[in-house]
Amino acid sequence: VSCCRLRPPPVAMRHLLVVGLAAAVSDGEMERVIVDTFAGRGALLGSATAAYQVEGGRYTTSGPENTGKITGTLRENHIWDDFSRNVTLHGSNTADVAVDFYHHWEQDVDLIHSLNFNAFRFSISWSRFVHIDPSTKAQTINPAGVAFYQGLVDALHARGIEPVVTLYHWDLPSALVDYQNLTAHGGLNDPEFVGYFVAYAELVFGNLRGVRYYTTFNEPQSICCGGYGGTGAAPGL
Repeated sequence: VSCCRLRPPPVAMRHLLVVGLAAAVSDGEMERVIVDTFAGRGALLGSATAAYQVEGGRYTTSGPENTGKITGTLRENHIWDDFSRNVTLHGSNTADVAVDFYHHWEQDVDLIHSLNFNAFRFSISWSRFVHIDPSTKAQTINPAGVAFYQGLVDALHARGIEPVVTLYHWDLPSALVDYQNLTAHGGLNDPEFVGYFVAYAELVFGNLRGVRYYTTFNEPQSICCGGYGGTGAAPGL
């Protein structure tokens, strides 16, 4: 932005315009102009995250948060867990903890509020929200996972922040992947995938209150090219 007078967004875009700022704005006045121009005209201006990149919260432990002995799991496995544990490709790097949004989300929501943003886009971890029977592929809600996301949504509303939910940000549950036959049944290659996704989406819609805006797939080109046209992303065909 090179000047302080910005044109209002087109009418069609005023209903939903989510802008992610890649770096902090050093000029406080410019920051206020941006927020006032977009958010003040009914558009959504905010920040965004992806579940696997920020949540952590993979295990329960005998100590507070991520200390002590692992005693259980807070979500089931997904393809990025499997992919990141490929020692040949990635060493021992995983996002089991990441930035620990799972335990510190209230502080992060306060930070978003302090920037005067009125929107927050986050993704739901499919394998946290539901339990999948590995033999039948039947999906049922995970009450703890639903409670986590509902608490987040409620806290956003309490601060005047609109939740924008991404249903799929690359983290397909491992229970839906046949690793012995990845070419034909490697997640999105599976003819049954559409049915799996619809069942999951219906569980989200039916159990998560207070969400008006959903997006379906984050960066589908990256999923297809990185995960299924190369080895740079999960599942790495």
